[in-house]
Amino acid sequence: MRNGSLAVGVLIVGLAAVAARAQQEPDIQVPPKALEAMQKVIAERLAAKNAAARTPEWTSPEFEGIGRLLIGSWKSEGSPGVLLNVAHVFVPGVPNAMYCEIATDENSRQPYRQTLLTLRTVGGKPRLTTFEFRRPKGALGSANFAWAAPEVFPSVIGTDDLVATMMIDLSGSAGHYTGRSPHPYPTSLGGAVEMSSELDLAEGRIQFADRGFGPDGTQVWGPKGATMTAFTRHDLGLRVNRPGPPGLVSITFPTTLQGEPAKPGEQISLNYVGYLEDGKAFDTIYQSGTPFKYTQGWPLLPGWVQLNNDLQVGMVRRMFIPATLAYAAEGRRGQVPPNSNLIYDIEVMAVEPPPSQPGFEIKPVEGNPGGGPPPVKAQPVDPK
Repeated sequence: MRNGSLAVGVLIVGLAAVAARAQQEPDIQVPPKALEAMQKVIAERLAAKNAAARTPEWTSPEFEGIGRLLIGSWKSEGSPGVLLNVAHVFVPGVPNAMYCEIATDENSRQPYRQTLLTLRTVGGKPRLTTFEFRRPKGALGSANFAWAAPEVFPSVIGTDDLVATMMIDLSGSAGHYTGRSPHPYPTSLGGAVEMSSELDLAEGRIQFADRGFGPDGTQVWGPKGATMTAFTRHDLGLRVNRPGPPGLVSITFPTTLQGEPAKPGEQISLNYVGYLEDGKAFDTIYQSGTPFKYTQGWPLLPGWVQLNNDLQVGMVRRMFIPATLAYAAEGRRGQVPPNSNLIYDIEVMAVEPPPSQPGFEIKPVEGNPGGGPPPVKAQPVDPK
């Protein structure tokens, strides 16, 4: 890995030097297209290097086995069903991190809980610890659906953004683990003052139970007795597109589409919200109340263009665009800091034909019914 990283670094430095000299020294003639191609290679190599540095790893085979039992998409029994989605992600300073997102199948695009799970060895046994994001209501909108493409989990999240909420000590062996919280934890949910959690992991099945207790110790919510909520694997039908450059990803949700994909020159109307990785919404069309309208083929952000060559009425999509394919080092009018990765949610409202051009009517000139240039009138020349 060290030799590979060194080779990438040397290539980047070399290409950057050539590009810089081409811009500064008039005797070095590099065609504009070639210079643009070199700059593109530099950006892609840098993005690939950053992506490689953020690849998550397991610290032990046992933790990898436990993670394999948790990772994936799950759905509970009953109606409405609860959707549980878990992915292995990279978070600096947090080993064996897994991003967990929970929603109902009736409102699958709006998760109601987001947590980060970690695995450590404590007292010779594996311990699962849950964290919430240090955000209002624990919500980190920029991470929504990052479980479907773990490589785009927000890179700005670190230990300072996390609040520990629960610990569960696990016991078992490969393929089956059980555990429960060692003691109740404070809570204010549903009239409870403390809560406990219990977990049972097996191949193709997850069971867990959260129970809340009132001031007198009476259970006020959660499954009774030994009953637990069971989850089995489930496919949400998302379509994930990775067109090539590292970090450039779109997630398209299953919706009813109308018409055909937009063609070059056609007018697209859509609603959108743009997020920074820290969860801040830096731009939204909803403030104006009018959809954003543009012509397919316009020179928008390079990442936007690469991901949206198939827009269709009814399409709902989340896009992750790396800084190199967004506003790069320049940023945007104080709203987007330099070198910021961006996240966009879009909903296509309309696709319309190109606006018609104003017509031109050629009227015949009086005395010239055939049209065209009028006849030249000249006085006869006196031969004298």
